[in-house]
Amino acid sequence: MKTARIPTKEQGSYMTLEHFTERCKMKAFTDYDGFGHYCTATEMYPDTMVYPSDIMEGKIRKGFTHVAWFNK
Repeated sequence: MKTARIPTKEQGSYMTLEHFTERCKMKAFTDYDGFGHYCTATEMYPDTMVYPSDIMEGKIRKGFTHVAWFNK
């Protein structure tokens, strides 16, 4: 699986998957706002996509601990 560096603050938002999930449930992130990539504590996986609707439907991929979020 392809990996990349964690984004800088200027490029996107990097947060724990738990925090991202909480924010999705609060509707702070929506599919219309942007998209995310699953990450570990040290690497981003740009071939993996995550959208707030996935989280709301319980479709959370295993093996990842963080999300890099990019606004449109």
